[in-house]
Amino acid sequence: MPNTAFVTAALICQHILEEKDGTLSVIRIADKYIAEPPSEVGTQENQLVPAIPINMLIVVRGTGPGPHSIGIKPILPSGTPLTQREVPIELSSPGHSHNLILRSVLGLVEGSGLYWFEVFLDKELCFRVPLQIEIAQPGEAQKV
Repeated sequence: MPNTAFVTAALICQHILEEKDGTLSVIRIADKYIAEPPSEVGTQENQLVPAIPINMLIVVRGTGPGPHSIGIKPILPSGTPLTQREVPIELSSPGHSHNLILRSVLGLVEGSGLYWFEVFLDKELCFRVPLQIEIAQPGEAQKV
């Protein structure tokens, strides 16, 4: 079998806890998020764009050692792609896995809708993770 790597998991969640022994706990896997409404400050044209925290876990397992890259490209509800982020990883031995934890903030420039996160391994698309986002009405609590 050739020296290959595979994405075994890609998900969005509220929290990722890493224990002292390296074990991960994923808390509240999410495919829907209700965001705070835009700021009431200013006019319609200069209101602040709501932003939400994104915690993503990507697990890669390989058949042998070597360097790889993981790319994440957010896609807006309109289909417009945002800048792809590349992260280099190193698999140290056959059967070794790498847990990539990404903590970021997504500006909701298009408001409510279905956002996608395309996951690339060594420049090849291997996963698409959906996140339905709704903008809350004033006074509504955030929900994941």
